[in-house]
Amino acid sequence: MQALREAAILLHDLVVILFSMAIVFHIYLGTVAEPGTFASMTRGTVSKAWARCTIRAGIERSRRGHGQGHRR
Repeated sequence: MQALREAAILLHDLVVILFSMAIVFHIYLGTVAEPGTFASMTRGTVSKAWARCTIRAGIERSRRGHGQGHRR
């Protein structure tokens, strides 16, 4: 029974470490890895070029029946 408890504690610790790393990596990808992302999140605006590209891609996806497309 003691061995099972020790294995459970070890597994828990490993999962906590991996989950913490995943959170940090997710934040990195959402901010530093994409130039201008952090400024867009803090200002609440995006560049015209980014909006054109993203909206066009969403409309095309919507026409093909994938995703929600552009919402109003």
